[in-house]
Order: sequence, then C-alpha cells, then structure tokens
Amino acid sequence: MAKMKRKEFGDGEVCFPERHFMVPGRLPEARRLVDERKYFAVDGAAKTGKSTVFENMANEMNAAGSGHVLYCKVGWRNDVAPLGQLADDDLKLAESLDRDSRSSEVDAIKNAAEGLLEKIQYDRHRRDPLAITWLKKMSSKLDNKFILFLDRAEILGGLGLLNFMEGLASALKDEEEKKRLPSSIALIGRLSPIMRRLRAYGYPTGVFNVLGETLTMPDFSQDEVEAYCSQYGETTGQIFNEEAIKSVWRWTEGHPCMVDAVACYANQFILGEKSKRKVTGDVIDKAAALLIRYRSGFLKEFLELFAQPGPTRVARALLAFPDGVPSGYLEEEDVELSAALGILKNDGEAPRFSNPIFAGLISDYL
Repeated sequence: MAKMKRKEFGDGEVCFPERHFMVPGRLPEARRLVDERKYFAVDGAAKTGKSTVFENMANEMNAAGSGHVLYCKVGWRNDVAPLGQLADDDLKLAESLDRDSRSSEVDAIKNAAEGLLEKIQYDRHRRDPLAITWLKKMSSKLDNKFILFLDRAEILGGLGLLNFMEGLASALKDEEEKKRLPSSIALIGRLSPIMRRLRAYGYPTGVFNVLGETLTMPDFSQDEVEAYCSQYGETTGQIFNEEAIKSVWRWTEGHPCMVDAVACYANQFILGEKSKRKVTGDVIDKAAALLIRYRSGFLKEFLELFAQPGPTRVARALLAFPDGVPSGYLEEEDVELSAALGILKNDGEAPRFSNPIFAGLISDYL
C-alpha cells in the first residue's frame, strides 16, 4: 500500500486538500448558485471554513476552464492604499488594469484583485461606485465569463456594502448593463450584524434583493468530524477510537478550527508526530486542556476579536448565569455580534458558548 503524503494542520488559515487535513465538499449549494449565474451572500461565524470553500472553488474552476474566477479578500485598512492616493491616481490605475486584463487570463484576474479592492475601499466615500464600472470592463473583456468571490466583505462596513449593492441594483435594472456584469457574485463574511443594521435603517428592499439568496456556513456535522478523524488516522497512523471521536465532538461541537486544533495538539504535544499509538478519549481531553491553557496560533486572534465591549458583556453574562441568561438581559446587537465571531450559539435556544473550548478560553481570559 502506497504511503500517503504527509499533511499539515490548518492553524486557522485557508486549507487545501493536497496539503491539509480537511473535509472536502462542504457547502455544495454555493457551486450550484454559481452555475445558475446567481448573486448571493455567504454568512458564517469566524473560522468555519468560508475562505477555504471559495478559494478552492476558484482554483478548481480556473484550472478546469469553467470561468474566470476572481477570489479576493478584503484587507484591513493598512493593507490598502491611502484614500488620497487613490483619488489622485485613479485614472492611471484604471488604464493599468485595462492593459493587464488583455494579457493572460487567470494570472491577469489574480493580479487585478488589488485594484478591485482599492476601488471598493474608495467607493465607501463616493456615491458612484468605481468598482461596478471596473467589473463591467473586466467582464466584457473576458467574454462575460467573469465570476467574483469577495471574501471578508464585512470589513467594508455598512456604507461600503450598501454602495456596492446599490451600484449592482442600479446596473441590473438595465438589460444591456446587466449583460456586462459578472455572471455570478458571492459576498462572503460575517455579514448578519451589518445586514441587520442596514435593514433596520430602512434602506429600500431592492438593494438587498440583489443578493437573491444567503447561505449559512455551518460547523462540521458529527459525520464530518468522524471523516476528519478518519483522514487524520489514515495519514498519520494515529487511529481515533470511538471514544476519541466522541470526545472531539464533545469539546468542539463541530467547530472546524477547534477540531483541527485539538487533533494538532494530540499529534504534536501528547502522542508525538511519529508515534503510531491510538488516539483515545483521554488523549483528546489532555489536548483540549493544553489548547485552553496556551491559547496559541489563531486562538490569540480569536481572543483579540472577543475583546470588544459587546462580546465581553455577553461572555460575562453567560458565566454569571450558567443555567441560562434571563430573557431580555442581553442586547440583541451584542448577541448577534458574538454569534458572528463564533463565540456563542444563538440557535433558537438560550444563548450559550459555542463549545467547551471557547468557554474555557474565555473564562480564563476574563
């Protein structure tokens, strides 16, 4: 039997099937909507695999010639050019992008991502979105086989998203203009808090109807946790017994990054990378305890996101009322933001921590 290639743990970053332990084939509805030429949103808590799904889909579609897919991720403010510089250089930038788009196909699209993000950032301060004009030009030059996946869209903020959707809504009203737009657009991110606020402000519903459907990125199911553990065991030789799989579920409740992190700690700190011992429930319990204690890797980023007034208020209430927070005690906006960050689950029952690892991390942090 051929030896399987050594794989890596994701550590909260985008995962690729040839390199990382991961569960492939998640959110299949997204590819259906792309093939149906739809505009849609993908909402989900932090670190649930949204970026992994869409960057891999973009790579696969570009490699197969199924379209010209631009996957781009909105950066923090220090990742984009100053607004004043954009205003001065905008015409030169547009000319440069037009020249680039006449060169090779996939490479030109990837190289154009920075220009699109700059325009969208600049659009937050304009009423006539430059990004929409840019998208029309790119789509026309690529024979209307242009597809856009815009990740971390929440960083644009309410005004940026509103301007972008208003620009799309305006263009879609004209049949000729509509033909010049990308065939499919996906806005991806922790979108529910921003969308709720925009709707509450009373903006016309036509703006939101641009995104015909909103998909929710779920955590792993119990079957997917078992599939991850099986892949890990086949690759490393450290086979999970039934007790260990149940322990992974109990500690993580299927949060993808937590599943990966517990397996990583079991492999690197409890068993050792070269060991062929079985993974037991006791091993997973020890790995989870270490994870809570050391807060390494992406968990530091998680705690930085958590350290905002709203999520902190929610966490203190959850710790103060272990049997359930009284109805009306928490502000709805605080609960929604905490759920978007992945800190708690608010699935129709009383709000609660997403999983015991998050509960332990936050309890120690506070």
